[in-house]
Amino acid sequence: MWPCPVRRTSPGPLGVGATFTQTVTVDGRGVTLTEEIIAYEPPHTLAYRSIVDPLPLTCAYTLEATAEGARLALALEIAEIGHSVAADAVIIDAIVSAAGRDLDALAALLEERAPAGATPARQVGTAGCYHG
Repeated sequence: MWPCPVRRTSPGPLGVGATFTQTVTVDGRGVTLTEEIIAYEPPHTLAYRSIVDPLPLTCAYTLEATAEGARLALALEIAEIGHSVAADAVIIDAIVSAAGRDLDALAALLEERAPAGATPARQVGTAGCYHG
């Protein structure tokens, strides 16, 4: 289950150029983002970027095989929003925290469903999250 409401806004197949909205909570308020898929290579890559303010961001998920099983990485690029340094920091922290919670929840779900003796899922951290 995706952590926030997502609604497809473009017709046709899911892929590069498809658009959607998702509503995220930032500083206690619901903010609806309009986004476009910019990379889609199932099951290895999904990347999207916001195409309408208020939050200029790019998000990329990559999945790769490892000796232990698989590694899911999330990279966020968040541009300055322009409210103020303090307001931008609050918004950026909220986004990074939410991404960390989402990855923790995914790891817990995978561990819960893993066969006995499987290598546990684990979050390495939020490396790759930056703004500028």
